[in-house]
Amino acid sequence: AGKQRADGTMSREAGKSTGEIVNLMSIDAQRLQDLMAYFHTLWSAPFQITVAIVMLWFEVGPAVFAGVAVLAASVPLTGVIARRMRSLQQQLMKVKDERIKVTNEVMSGMKIIKFYAWETSFGESITSIRNEELKILWRYRMMQTWSRFMWGAVPVLVSAATFTAFVLAGNELTASKAFTSLALFNILRFPTQMLPNMINNCMEARVSVLRLQEFLETPEISALPPPGIVVPGAPTVSVRDAELRWPDGSPLIDHISFECKPGQLTMIVGATGAGKSGLLASLIGDIKAARGSVSTGGNIGYAAQVAWIQNSTVQDNICFGKRFS
Repeated sequence: AGKQRADGTMSREAGKSTGEIVNLMSIDAQRLQDLMAYFHTLWSAPFQITVAIVMLWFEVGPAVFAGVAVLAASVPLTGVIARRMRSLQQQLMKVKDERIKVTNEVMSGMKIIKFYAWETSFGESITSIRNEELKILWRYRMMQTWSRFMWGAVPVLVSAATFTAFVLAGNELTASKAFTSLALFNILRFPTQMLPNMINNCMEARVSVLRLQEFLETPEISALPPPGIVVPGAPTVSVRDAELRWPDGSPLIDHISFECKPGQLTMIVGATGAGKSGLLASLIGDIKAARGSVSTGGNIGYAAQVAWIQNSTVQDNICFGKRFS
């Protein structure tokens, strides 16, 4: 069992397009990998900040609270930016999935598109989706710019506020205190810069985890039952009052009944979108009948609408996992 059939198409049960799977592998998985490099900053950064502030207390006294106030004020702003970036990332990934899905469909059906001169309409469709993606991407990059600004500005503002409060309190800022404090502020720089960035990365990674979880929790493809015994005179394919539906609940075919007997040639004819491929998918177990019954006997050979060839020898492609004899 698996999420993808041998012909390279996704199971109707999984409900994921090739474009979505490409994004899961190339973007979401990579985002989780990038997060792990500095994941422990989430607990080590607060620890380093606490130690540095305590040591600053011994150098500049209560003036350190001015810097702490600036640091505390930056936390809600960082949270707002992180939540906004998470929302934009969800929108961006949804549009990106749609763009790759449509692009793959166009590339796979290029012969038909050329034949009917549909290049302009399909090109406009892809361009429209891409423009929407660019709009969301621009807003996402603006939020990322604000996040980087906070990353660099907070350490400077913390040190400036601390020294200002120290001088305004009537204390003398000597070279020893200034350089020692600057060294401690330099220790503060990395955790105060990385902590907001890691919070943003965790928000983005959470979206990726949910997307990967949704995919991994989709139902596995049901294995086909063993070939039934073909009884002479009995039908090898029997569909009785079957109701077929897509996974989202939309109707496919309703109240269909027919039989195919050995030696017969049966053809399914209908308009585009009438459910011909869906009916064949039900015969190989890709779509389950919501009502009625769909049964087959003997071995089944299925030629998919989109050819799929293994990166192997001609013999391996013909045998398809079975022993050559």
